[in-house]
Amino acid sequence: MADTFLFYDIETSGLNRAFDQILELAAIRTDLELKEFERFSARIRLRPDVVPSPAAILVNRIRTERFLSGRCEYEAIREIHAQLNRPGTTSIGYNSIGFDDEFLRFSFHRNLLPPYTHQYANRCRRMDLLPITIIYWLYRKDALDWPELNGKAS
Repeated sequence: MADTFLFYDIETSGLNRAFDQILELAAIRTDLELKEFERFSARIRLRPDVVPSPAAILVNRIRTERFLSGRCEYEAIREIHAQLNRPGTTSIGYNSIGFDDEFLRFSFHRNLLPPYTHQYANRCRRMDLLPITIIYWLYRKDALDWPELNGKAS
């Protein structure tokens, strides 16, 4: 298969990558010209040892009754791992290197999967749009229309 981009985002039960868990992952796979050809999502049932953070619930807006449904973590994480490790995949997120990737690595490790292969093996790479966005904000602010919330860029 040709190289692809996998744009993804995760929702979690809190901020602690070692004790919280991924609740949802949504991804869109495109070719190198950004033409979408596949979507993937995973909803993960809350593990019995995890207590969701009230702040996380306010941010991700996942209803508490939804925590009881979804796939078990082991099955969902194996599928997520396969998606990110598909040969030639560049996985792309927003603040992914500082947040999402750490959750993914801990989830992979906890479920007995290699935690780093999606970053280097089989022509796989990762990319974070947050630093690129900051560079545009600082040096080419006129290149994009920046949404505002209460008079401040959002």
